[in-house]
Amino acid sequence: MKWVYLADSIIPSRAANSIHVMKMCNALANIGYEVTLVAPKYTLIKQEDFVRDIFEFYGVEPNFSIQFISFPNIRGNVFWRAIKSARLAKKIAPEIVYSRDLWGSIFSTRFGLSVAHEFHGTPKKYFWIKGFLVDRFHKSKRLTKSVVISQALKNIFIKEGFEAKNLMVAHDAADENIGPPASLGAGFHVGYVGHLYKGRGVDFILEMAKRLPNVIFHLIGGTEKDIAYFKSKSVGNNVVFHGFLRPADVGAYRMAMDILIAPYQKVVGIWGGARDTSAYMSPLKIFEYMSAGKAIISSDLPVLREVLNENNAILCPPDNLDRWVESINQLAIDSEKRLKLGKACYADYVNKYTWEIRARNIATKLI
Repeated sequence: MKWVYLADSIIPSRAANSIHVMKMCNALANIGYEVTLVAPKYTLIKQEDFVRDIFEFYGVEPNFSIQFISFPNIRGNVFWRAIKSARLAKKIAPEIVYSRDLWGSIFSTRFGLSVAHEFHGTPKKYFWIKGFLVDRFHKSKRLTKSVVISQALKNIFIKEGFEAKNLMVAHDAADENIGPPASLGAGFHVGYVGHLYKGRGVDFILEMAKRLPNVIFHLIGGTEKDIAYFKSKSVGNNVVFHGFLRPADVGAYRMAMDILIAPYQKVVGIWGGARDTSAYMSPLKIFEYMSAGKAIISSDLPVLREVLNENNAILCPPDNLDRWVESINQLAIDSEKRLKLGKACYADYVNKYTWEIRARNIATKLI
């Protein structure tokens, strides 16, 4: 069975959405589908030009094909790109078009293709021609299913007038960590993996490091500009900025940590914008942490409780530094609790949150 996956992600890039797209295509191919990823070839947005092998960069098998869509840098180019993507999809003639590209989805339905669209944000308001097209799309019989990344996001869609029966919740997922852990040397190592955007708790981590001088904090990810900014804030010797690592290489560092932390704040930003996603997010980071089988300390946000709980993690108020410091100290002393939490979150990962489980669950609803 043929699937076309439409994406508007920058591939290759450091963005979590690009990792998500590549992992899903890989998983769909692993469970037996013929998958073609259709993605834009941006000319004015920086891509990782050092990448020679996209599949190797993301740590996935080359078991699906990628076709890039070029388009001119002119007014209305989003429509130009979307129409080209939809035309290519129609030419491939798949049984299913699965998409994270809203405009590609819209034009695919206009071209008579059946589409399942995955939403990672709240319904956007558009006006004039865009508003008309989006409204028609949401009401189209060609839109077979809308996939959302959390129950909280589903609830938002229902409040916006979407029918519950047409909505499916599919939390994010992770791959198994393969290979030996990175060598970090002696000490108690606490890891944070991800971007250094506003709301990710990086300032909070630096405050923890001041309070815990005998603990080594590792921050993996971020742009050179972000790293320079945080290094300028009197960072101690127990803070290590590793910078950006290829997605294929990050697992070794997760496996090397004693604990992993996700100190999300009450307002959480994302790649490419200031949108707050704290109410409905499903962070890749959490599932990747779970796949490492390490004890996790996370902010206690309602949406994260869809996945985490007191049995598989320690949950702390996002603004209570004392509780975070106390929790790290507790786990540093209590290796048995670290092991228990790590086993519990890994078991949940294996049973619920691998990419192949996610792909099968979605495919079952669509076929």
